[in-house]
Amino acid sequence: MSYFDNIYGQDHLKKLFGCAFESDHLSHAYLFEGKKGMGKYAFALEVARTYLCEDYPNPGCGACRSCAAIERGSHPDLQVVFPFPNLKPESKKVPVFPFSHLAKNGARYSEETLKEVEQFRCSKREDAYRIIDFEKKPNLPIEVIKDLRAYLKLKPQLSRHKAVIVLELELMAHLAANVFLKTVEEPPPDTLIILTTCNSGMILPTIKSRCQVLHFAPLEEEIIASVLTSRLDLDPLRLSFVIRAADCSLGLAEKFCRHRVWEIRDEALGVISDLLSGQRHTPPPQALVLGGSTAENLFGAFLWIFHDLYFLRTGGEDNRLINCDIEDQLKGMALSIPKPGALEEAMTLTSRVEERYFTLNLDLEFSLLYFILKLKDLFSGRVIE
Repeated sequence: MSYFDNIYGQDHLKKLFGCAFESDHLSHAYLFEGKKGMGKYAFALEVARTYLCEDYPNPGCGACRSCAAIERGSHPDLQVVFPFPNLKPESKKVPVFPFSHLAKNGARYSEETLKEVEQFRCSKREDAYRIIDFEKKPNLPIEVIKDLRAYLKLKPQLSRHKAVIVLELELMAHLAANVFLKTVEEPPPDTLIILTTCNSGMILPTIKSRCQVLHFAPLEEEIIASVLTSRLDLDPLRLSFVIRAADCSLGLAEKFCRHRVWEIRDEALGVISDLLSGQRHTPPPQALVLGGSTAENLFGAFLWIFHDLYFLRTGGEDNRLINCDIEDQLKGMALSIPKPGALEEAMTLTSRVEERYFTLNLDLEFSLLYFILKLKDLFSGRVIE
């Protein structure tokens, strides 16, 4: 067995950690940054597996008690902490993380919250690259971080070391981040801390400065295509579209396949086609909402189409198209664009409406209606405010 057999790509990071393990010279804290679905959690788990293995510093053997416990998701010396939604906050009954059994800082939540957390853990055990979205907004509260700090002061139970993985650090509550800073500054002995983030700009600079920051690059299209082809039966062109729409993120591409994002894209394409052809009536947004489309995928679909229309309108290279499976249809639409500047404005409008929707927690149907009316004005030559 060699290091990181279960990791796709990221060869530069594999080499870096391979040398660190062989020389037994790990940093006390790492910050993995990169877009969702690039394998940050999968990589962190492999690092922790090797660090806690009874045969350390050799590659995680997969057969010792420690490796078996990590496989089951029940290693007492490895804690994985992640943002979660606080459902029915008036009902605080149970801890959602194992280490909270050992502390008394008030990190108790409802049974409904625990079910959401357990479902997240189960999905991540099945596929470490999978992106799991909670229906309600998640965060990492200060009570959990206080419990984690208390846990880290205890001695290891199974291994010689302890490890903690904190996912999506940018969603940690501000007060919690200030408390957690003390742990990163002065970690307990023989403890490895691995943090992940999709937006390092939202992290306390003091935390970031005390970690070794490592960037996760997009995977090659061929790697993602090989993985998804082994799981799904998709037309090669449609698969290429999904991978490019996901910006070469394996987790996001897999999520797009689960959501059948090409159907959402086709709905957005129909709206744009109607607007460009001068339809008198504004396409109803209800059909998009009732179709089960998520806001993120819907606005993303409009941006993918505007991106490709802009390249085709300005003579860009075809191999840069995201929607490569409908290239001929887009070429016909590009000819009806009054001016390239309209597409730049359309992309700006899409991003602005999407940001307002998420920031202000607006109604999706209302946001889409506003968005489509503004697009109609834009394509008819009116000024957009």
